[in-house]
Amino acid sequence: MKITSIHQFTPVLAMHDAIGETVIKIQKRLKILGYDSKIFVEKPIPQTSKIGIKYTEYKPNNSDLIIYHHSIGSELSDFVSDLKVPKVVCFHNITKPHFFEKYNKTLSLEMEKGLSELQKLVKKFQYVMGASDYTKQELSKLGFKNILPFNYFIDLERFNDLKLNSKIIKKYEKTTNVIFVGRKVPNKKIEDLLKVFAYFKIFNPNSKLFLLGGSWSVESYNEELSQWMEILHLNNNDVIFIDTLTDEDLATYYKISDIFLCLSEHEGFCIPLVEAMFFKIPIVAFNSTSIPSTLGNSGILLNHKKYPEIAEILHIITTNDEIKRRILEGQNERVKHFTNEKAEKILNDNIEFLLKKL
Repeated sequence: MKITSIHQFTPVLAMHDAIGETVIKIQKRLKILGYDSKIFVEKPIPQTSKIGIKYTEYKPNNSDLIIYHHSIGSELSDFVSDLKVPKVVCFHNITKPHFFEKYNKTLSLEMEKGLSELQKLVKKFQYVMGASDYTKQELSKLGFKNILPFNYFIDLERFNDLKLNSKIIKKYEKTTNVIFVGRKVPNKKIEDLLKVFAYFKIFNPNSKLFLLGGSWSVESYNEELSQWMEILHLNNNDVIFIDTLTDEDLATYYKISDIFLCLSEHEGFCIPLVEAMFFKIPIVAFNSTSIPSTLGNSGILLNHKKYPEIAEILHIITTNDEIKRRILEGQNERVKHFTNEKAEKILNDNIEFLLKKL
């Protein structure tokens, strides 16, 4: 059987999203390799309406290979499973529903549905791709036998020639800056970042916490964060919340930050860790889910959440140049693993393998 088309299916195609950006870059790579390649979506959105095609328009062909991106409960699961064409699933991990149950029951049920659908995919898909050791272990426990590697396409080069925001630099160049990049959602444990930062301010009163990332249908969680701010005697001068920002501003905040702190309890991969490596920011992160896999042997991994001790670790790193140098040494090596060239090679190898097996 000769494959001439490799199409992708994804529930939604969003820009500035790890899955969406990777899907688009995979399509570009597939076209370079000479394949016809389209992106079919369950829920078209205006942002990518010229790229994503409603999945109901797909017409199966024996010369097709399908890549199905599974990341949440979706009508696509049954649709793609029933297609009589060669196919592979790319699993992007799913946040555990219990994190959202208290704040958004509908979203929690969608996650639960996605995990339930993943269990069914074991019998429908012979091959699956996963980007982290944690994800691969989850897939193996479910019964998937043929688990292929996968690298996200992370466009770090987009930061190279950006003009930094001089106003942001001027405002924060003399403060000690802690940064976290990611949505304000329950699994990211933003409240724990606030608790650590409250202690860190005892060591360094002239410090700021940058929390860059929007929310995700969890208004009551954000209300809780406001309550934590009051309890911890923090204000909007101490903690800078920014929901949306340009690449120029994002690069600026990274550039002026002294340490990246991640206390998330569920990550499928965590691309901001790679971005922090790129900007040469020492990383301190909680040892959970995919975080150790993304960091490799770099950064500082925490096996506990003793807030005063974490604050002291941050203080030591931000005041000891030799310790900082050693941490960055490891991160500088690790970031080389996440080039687009490597992602392309892994994708090429997977396609060659699948074409021989399917």
